[in-house]
Amino acid sequence: MLRRILEEVLGRLRRPSRSRAPRGLKMSHRSFNVERLESRIDACALGLDWAAVLLGPSEVYASEYWAQSVGITHPDPACTIVAVEWTIPPRPYLFGGYIHNLTEGRVVDVDLSDPAADEIDFYWGPVNAGIVITARVTLDNGESRTATKGFVIAEPTFNGAQITVDTLHILDPGPTIELGTPGIEGFKYSADVTAPRPGNFFFIQLVWERGTAIQIDGTSCAINTGDWGLDSQQDDAHYEYPQPNWPTDENGVPINRPTLSDNPDADLFGHDENGTRVSSRTTTYEFLAQTWLMFEATDDDSAPIPVAKGTWKFNYTVELKLNPAGTDYLPGTEASHFQIIAGGPPNPSTATMSPIDEWPAWNRNARDYEWECG
Repeated sequence: MLRRILEEVLGRLRRPSRSRAPRGLKMSHRSFNVERLESRIDACALGLDWAAVLLGPSEVYASEYWAQSVGITHPDPACTIVAVEWTIPPRPYLFGGYIHNLTEGRVVDVDLSDPAADEIDFYWGPVNAGIVITARVTLDNGESRTATKGFVIAEPTFNGAQITVDTLHILDPGPTIELGTPGIEGFKYSADVTAPRPGNFFFIQLVWERGTAIQIDGTSCAINTGDWGLDSQQDDAHYEYPQPNWPTDENGVPINRPTLSDNPDADLFGHDENGTRVSSRTTTYEFLAQTWLMFEATDDDSAPIPVAKGTWKFNYTVELKLNPAGTDYLPGTEASHFQIIAGGPPNPSTATMSPIDEWPAWNRNARDYEWECG
């Protein structure tokens, strides 16, 4: 008799209601009364023999995209994951992405904001190392299990770099002062690297400039970037950004001699308030560069990683000679009327390049800074 009454009550509770939920709300799939009467017949049972498992291979490659998921093994299909607590290594082992364009460069952290996510997305970072990822999974019955998995990351190997430096030249037309000449590389990195997987190498260079100039009419000019800016192919840029993809061998693996050359130059004249060209009497200038060698796998979805970073710098002071009469300076003169009186080209012994796991960051373009007079 009691069984028949329970079956009738359950049958009424299971009949679809003719009422509708307000728009934007969802009707509950189960009521509290049904759960009590059915004694959790449709719920996740307690005391299950289950485990949490991290899926996927253990050998991975830097720069590549990864979607790491966690699964559970259990005999009851009614069990669902209600919370996942991920524990991952910090950057640079994993990272969420890298934004880089003409005005901005920054690395993004892995997004762990969803407390119930059974999958997280990230990229493998610039390390040759073994790391561990864990995920603590909680089911809707309150039980928890922890899954642990080890991974081995392989990244490109930096074996060193050859550095070539030319001297400073005062050139026509202009006149301008240039590191190197139009036919000779002023500064050159030639890196020796190997990559475990197909991909492309390219360079990102940040520059910092500071200088003052006094024109023959007494006007003072100055430039001071105040911070590092991207060196790009816009206007007075020294090289193309990003550098073109380097050729690969028959297996798609990058050839191991990516190079970057640079010929920084500057005018030795300014303009007065009427736009008339005016030669500079003295010009003092400092140039600092940070040069990153980057790698990006050729997979459909990958992100750039740093391989090595170089630093180099130079400075000079240039003076306009007196005219033959010794009474005045020669406005708009040829290069032969200028001389370098201090400073010089980069010292190869102080120019370096070494492995690094730090991404270049910038929020401005070096082309946005010009000499200002007044």
